[in-house]
Amino acid sequence: MRLDFVYGMVYCAALFAVQFLCGIFSAQELCAQERRKWEEPQNLAALNTTADDFAPAYSFLEKLLYFTSAQSGYAELYTSRYDARRDATTGESRPRFALAERITTSLNQPRNNQAYITFAKDGSALLSTFRMTQRRPFLNIFQAAQNSTIFVKPDPVDALNTDGFNAHPALSPSGKSVVFASNRSGGRGGIDLWTANRDESGTWQPPVNMSDVLNSSDDEITPCFASEDSLYFASNGFGGKGGFEIFLTVRSEGRWQPPVPLVELNSEYDDSDFAMLPGNVGVFASNRTGSRGGLDLYVARLVPISQLTSSVEYKIATQTAFITAEEFSMTDVIPLVPCLVFEANSGVLPRDLKQYTSDEISTFSPQNLRPDPLAIYTETLNIVGKRMAEFNDATLTLNTIEGSNSDLARQRVEAVRSYLQNVWNIDGRRILAKPNASDANAVRRRITMFAGEDAVRCVEISSNDPRITASVRIAGVNMIAKPRKLDLALDMRPRILLRSWNFSLTAEGRSGERDTIFRTAGVALPFSTTIPIEPSSWLALPDELQARVSGTDSLGRAGKRDLILTVYRLPLEQKRAQRVLDKIIDRYRFLVPQGNETPTLLPEQQTLLREIASALTGASASGANLSIAPYSFGDKAMSAQSERYARFLADELKRQAPMMLTQAIQIEPTTELIAPETPQERILRRALVLTIERPIPQTPQERRGR
Repeated sequence: MRLDFVYGMVYCAALFAVQFLCGIFSAQELCAQERRKWEEPQNLAALNTTADDFAPAYSFLEKLLYFTSAQSGYAELYTSRYDARRDATTGESRPRFALAERITTSLNQPRNNQAYITFAKDGSALLSTFRMTQRRPFLNIFQAAQNSTIFVKPDPVDALNTDGFNAHPALSPSGKSVVFASNRSGGRGGIDLWTANRDESGTWQPPVNMSDVLNSSDDEITPCFASEDSLYFASNGFGGKGGFEIFLTVRSEGRWQPPVPLVELNSEYDDSDFAMLPGNVGVFASNRTGSRGGLDLYVARLVPISQLTSSVEYKIATQTAFITAEEFSMTDVIPLVPCLVFEANSGVLPRDLKQYTSDEISTFSPQNLRPDPLAIYTETLNIVGKRMAEFNDATLTLNTIEGSNSDLARQRVEAVRSYLQNVWNIDGRRILAKPNASDANAVRRRITMFAGEDAVRCVEISSNDPRITASVRIAGVNMIAKPRKLDLALDMRPRILLRSWNFSLTAEGRSGERDTIFRTAGVALPFSTTIPIEPSSWLALPDELQARVSGTDSLGRAGKRDLILTVYRLPLEQKRAQRVLDKIIDRYRFLVPQGNETPTLLPEQQTLLREIASALTGASASGANLSIAPYSFGDKAMSAQSERYARFLADELKRQAPMMLTQAIQIEPTTELIAPETPQERILRRALVLTIERPIPQTPQERRGR
């Protein structure tokens, strides 16, 4: 913690929050560390900004979380509505925080810094702000009185202040005593904890030092009562992992006992500003790695040890605690997979292909689909049916690989033809069915090129009109995630006691539906991978992403760990209102054929490449950036093939339009993906993504700054 700021505007807070209105934890319970344990803290991304966010405190009368943020340039008080929402899947209560609102009453004085508010259970409050003297301002303690339900301008509490640093007040639940931090004379170190009692008339008695049991030769700051006889505070003088650490002390027989560190919450960085909320939830401030700003708020639950029955510790780590979904004007060009994969030993249309009735197709349009390859694949029959209805001269050919089960091949071809005839009213004479094609070797090569080992389950779709099987173009406002890739690391220890485990990353929408973005199970530990974050593939924009690892130990005991990633939305309208320099994005996906050592382009891919080169020639190329993202499934040969295709595409673009770009084409590092589980995923994941970003030209008024 920066001590120059501690003496000016210390980014720590002594806070009070009573557990369940009157503090359900006795001193003995809070001291019994073996009976309760803190879960792994998570970044409270819903409230954190790129500035410092700190000093949480809970008001039980208002049911609000107060905290301080420096996002305006001054330290000001904000509030957030807090509740413990029950998870529909697990039945557990998880803390939820509403968007922060700046306090507009006189608690926030203009061009001043105020923070560290603390509440007694009757609603009375103290806080820290600057008191002006003839020499200089001092950070002192002020009384925040209420007129009805509105706080009036705070007044200094002279009995607690000196011409020095006196801050971080923590009221006891009864409001009869206060603990605060001060550098006044008579202390044991730089900043000590002091306490004062209030008599029956409400007058504060002279403060006394809390002795060397709680004060070291260094600094003690940010006290917080959890009950009349239990106190949290931060210190850098009692050893530990490094920096300021959070400690707990209890009062027994009138004496404060030696403090105990909260080892589950502390890090090698600065941790302080602890506050207890309803639902066994703690909030504190830290500048540990992964923070959005200098200081961020973190949240953790205190759970009984009996709930942590597994002998295995489960760990999840990511490079960020939040995702920003930013809107752009975007065009996605997604290939239409030229083969449909049937279920094993089945001749009926696969369940993953969307099927309509003839009454439902009138409103179908590919433009209304999500720009997600799997979503496009599920609509393949309907996209082909609509195009066949539009282009009357086109014919369609259905092929399968000749195999041992010719009857099954005929059933699959007939299922496709029947759907197009009965639902899309396509003349059967325009559909050429070839369950065992005469040019079997050529058909086998084409299908195997995409489907690989799943080729024997496929029906190939081809046409004399390239428009029937052309890529799908979806233009409109779409979202790109920042970061675009999530670096994930998992581990469980001791591994020798682990019987099984699984992991999932899901997106939970506002209506409660869940999308599974990624899942894996049972692979070697420690495990790490990179997960592409594609908001366009989600059913709805979620409030958060939930990463969960769970497992069973050798005695059959279950265990788990959750990590919540908050999702922020940055709408196009907000960007325009803030005059953010915007850009247009075009994304092209190129399916990479399997088994080809020498990269080649399919006819439609050649057409797309000419289109890209033409579009980027001339004035429209100014300021354009082009990147190509290869992939890998952890297979060295596949990774090498993907990178060869990426370089091949870049070289072809340079050859066709050597002057098109002012910057070099960027080939991104290979994204290591987990091998997909279904045949459809195996086909669609083998795709390079070519992204073109072009700035939107400014109008003359915008260039003049109007």
